[in-house]
Amino acid sequence: MASKTVTIQNPHGIHVRPAMLIVKATQGYSGTITVCRPGETEINLNSALALMALALRLGDTVTVCVNGPDEKQKCNEISELIASKFDFPDT
Repeated sequence: MASKTVTIQNPHGIHVRPAMLIVKATQGYSGTITVCRPGETEINLNSALALMALALRLGDTVTVCVNGPDEKQKCNEISELIASKFDFPDT
């Protein structure tokens, strides 16, 4: 199993748009990918709603755990995505 702790960098936290992008990046992976906040329940990263339920805000930390093929590479990929600033244009 590979794991990595990351800090949320997006000023707006993990809301709908970032959550959808993160979950989309996990689709098709044959192993398991989970995320947890320190002291809280671990969630399977196959649901944007479950990810948003963590109510992650700027500065919060989470641990990404990946178990399966190429787990280290997938863990780094998902961790970088979660730590992204998600520079979405204003609408």
